[in-house]
Amino acid sequence: MKKIWICAVLLGAVSALGGCGIAGQADGLGEAVGGWIQGEEQEPETEEEPSGPETGPEQETEGGKEEAPAPIAGGTDQEGSGLSVELYRIAGATLIFRIDNQSDVSYSSVQFSWRFQNQPGSTFADENGFPQMANASGEVPAYASVYELVSVPDYTILHGDSKQENPDDVFYYNWIHSAEDVMGLQITGWEVSDTVLQDASDWVELEKDPDAGSGRLGYAWNRSDTPIRFQTAVIYGGTEGGFTESADYLPPAGVIMEESGGERPRYDGGSGNARAIVYAGEYLAPTGKDQMTASEIAAAGEDLYQPDAAAFENCEILITRAYFERN
Repeated sequence: MKKIWICAVLLGAVSALGGCGIAGQADGLGEAVGGWIQGEEQEPETEEEPSGPETGPEQETEGGKEEAPAPIAGGTDQEGSGLSVELYRIAGATLIFRIDNQSDVSYSSVQFSWRFQNQPGSTFADENGFPQMANASGEVPAYASVYELVSVPDYTILHGDSKQENPDDVFYYNWIHSAEDVMGLQITGWEVSDTVLQDASDWVELEKDPDAGSGRLGYAWNRSDTPIRFQTAVIYGGTEGGFTESADYLPPAGVIMEESGGERPRYDGGSGNARAIVYAGEYLAPTGKDQMTASEIAAAGEDLYQPDAAAFENCEILITRAYFERN
């Protein structure tokens, strides 16, 4: 499955069947693959694709649309087969997990868990002597990879002997720095989707918004003849994981939509497509809170959670999932 990342200097759409990715390795996690990173074009590396039906774009149809792949029947493989999870990247106080599905079964949710070493002065729920986190993904299409962003669990060093909340208590957020800090990562459950979900990542185009200070990080549109559901996340400066806000629906290429407010995709006469605006959201787990006292965090308020215009200039947008709904 293609992975698409966009940096601030990318002023055009990025489209590479081999996948676009991060410049270099992050804490030894993930592989550096092709893409536009800080103005330099990187050579793509080949990556083994999941087994399954052909997912590359078909021939162009009239009007510049491209035919989506033929619908898959789905549901012939054993449930849970071909599912795996890995820690893909650490971005400050945010962990990015990748769930791979190498089967034709579609999932509305996949649950996974992981353990970590206890921290001094902290209290976590224990599992066989280790603290454990349980997380759940959103939709996982057949023959696809999806990404989930999770906050590093925080812990507190109490000020003095009292267990009562104290303004001088110190909070620790950014303390997981390598894959060795995440142990026992595994799939623990799933919910099968009533609808067949087919990978559509190769049909989503992204473009950086040159007016990054506006809070619009970029635009996304569909170049196929079939509607797509998609979601994105953002990493600011390689250190802050964040939510994005946008429509999760991309109409087929060439569809003219009426102008409207809100997050609905808007028709762009220049490109001939309805484009969804990707807005900046909140930081997922701001690294700036690390080792701050309770009173300092309270004084900073919402400024800790809202990216500023400078952060927009150096950001990467990750398509966390994209799929066709097949009835």
